[in-house]
Amino acid sequence: MNSLSPLALTNTVTGFATLIAGALLALMSSLTGTQPLRWRAAYAWIGVVGIATIGSHGIGEPTGGRAAAFWGFADVGSNLVLGWAIVFALLADSPPSAGTRAVRAGIALLNAVGLIHGVAERVFPAASAALAFASAGGLSFGELAIALDYLVLVVLLVRERERMPARARRLLGALGAMGLLALPLAAQANDALGQGVFAYHALWHLIGAFALCVLWVINEIRFEEKLLVPRP
Repeated sequence: MNSLSPLALTNTVTGFATLIAGALLALMSSLTGTQPLRWRAAYAWIGVVGIATIGSHGIGEPTGGRAAAFWGFADVGSNLVLGWAIVFALLADSPPSAGTRAVRAGIALLNAVGLIHGVAERVFPAASAALAFASAGGLSFGELAIALDYLVLVVLLVRERERMPARARRLLGALGAMGLLALPLAAQANDALGQGVFAYHALWHLIGAFALCVLWVINEIRFEEKLLVPRP
C-alpha cells in the first residue's frame, strides 16, 4: 500500500469526523425518536459521505488512476445526495405549495446534473478540459452544486425562523457563519497549507461535520416543540 503524504493523511483522518458525526446523529435520532424518518435517513447518509471522504483521500490520492476516479466521484456524489436529502427533508416539514415544489424540482435537477457531470468528466477524460468547472483549487461543478444545496438549506431555515422556538432561532446565525467559513476552505486545493498548520481541506471536513451537528440540534428543538408536525 502506498504511504500517504502528511496532508493526505490529515484529510483522511478528518474524514472520520464526518463518519462519526453521521453514526452519532443517526443513533441519537433513533434514541430520541423526535425527528421523522426522512431526517434520520439523511443523518445516516452522512456516515456514507464520511466513508467516501476517507476513501477519496486515503485510497484515491496515493494510488491515482481508476481508484482516484472512483473515490473522487463517490466523495462528490455522496455529498450531492446528502445535500438533496437534507433540502428535501426540510421542504417536507412544511405543507406543500407551488414554491416548495419549484425548489424541490430545482434542487433535484441541480444535483442530477452534478452527478452526470461527475461521471462524464471521469469516463471521458479527453473532454475533461471542456467539462472542468475549476482547476488548481476552486470548486468543481459538483462541489458548486453542493454549496448551492446548503445555501438553499440556510435560506429555507431563515424563512422558517418565525415558526421556530427562540432556542432554535439563536442557532441559525451559528449555522450560517459556519457555512460562510467552510466555503472558502472547501475551495482550496487538497494540499493547500497555511501558516504551517492550517490544512484548509481538513478544516473544511471538521467544520462541515460540526455544522451538521448544529443542524441536528436545530431540528431536535423544532420537532420537540411541536411547532412543525412530524410526518414520517
